[in-house]
Amino acid sequence: MKIFFDRLKSLQQPPFHPKWKEVVLSAPLKGWTRFPAAQEWLDRNATVAADTRQRFEQFMGAQARDIGKQDTQAAEDDATLYQQFLKWKEGQPGARR
Repeated sequence: MKIFFDRLKSLQQPPFHPKWKEVVLSAPLKGWTRFPAAQEWLDRNATVAADTRQRFEQFMGAQARDIGKQDTQAAEDDATLYQQFLKWKEGQPGARR
């Protein structure tokens, strides 16, 4: 299980099927009980997800400043925007590679 969870990001990249990008491991499923070891992994990694969200918000602020306006990108540009975010994140101080 740890190997799957840790390598999910790899499955979300080409050449794997694009549907992998829709997987959200922490999403609740009504009527289902999450396997305890899976919940423990999610709890341990929640801080990483929160940090990534905060950094994404910083990126969005930088994007808005660069173009001088608020969010104007269409939903179909999400994949491109996310790739730009990942590149931006790598260039930030303390970036984990």
